[in-house]
Amino acid sequence: MSTIDTLDERILSELQHNGRLTMKSLAERVGLSSPAMIERVRRLEERGVLAGYRAVVDPAAIGRPMTALISVDLERRHHDIFLNRLRAEPAVEACYRVTGDHSYLVKVHVTSTEELEALVDELGDAGAKCSTSIVLSTPIDGAPVVPPEGSVSQRTRLTRRRRRSATMRSDDIKPEPASRKRTRRQSQPEEPLET
Repeated sequence: MSTIDTLDERILSELQHNGRLTMKSLAERVGLSSPAMIERVRRLEERGVLAGYRAVVDPAAIGRPMTALISVDLERRHHDIFLNRLRAEPAVEACYRVTGDHSYLVKVHVTSTEELEALVDELGDAGAKCSTSIVLSTPIDGAPVVPPEGSVSQRTRLTRRRRRSATMRSDDIKPEPASRKRTRRQSQPEEPLET
């Protein structure tokens, strides 16, 4: 597992929210110089943490308003035929090899139920037994990927908080210099006496 620090985490967060940021803008947001930012991003790319940059296209806007998830049960001997068929299908966004009752979970964007039915029939011809669910809505989509709790950056953040809090506590018990006390008393207006 590749370790990242809190600066890397901030860079990843910014890029996941807006992958079109210039290095200068990204550097300003994170608080680094442009050369330092360029070097950090290059290292994240080389380590495979930043796997790429891409446009996010709305399927409905390009004529594919229906999203469906197809659970596929398949005999081992049909896997290659099935996967080759999927790779050639423009409606397929993703195919996941999964555990459980099914072999694969396929995410597709289609124009209609008729297109979905034809696709499921074609997959059946490739040896697949399919169970299909049409997506009604997507309450969460494209959420940023963050390091797990307990990762290096999480531990670093906790250590810094503890240090900061210890520093604050020790600052609270330091006596105030006498010269400050006099200045503060002299600058405060006197309260009028009530009669």
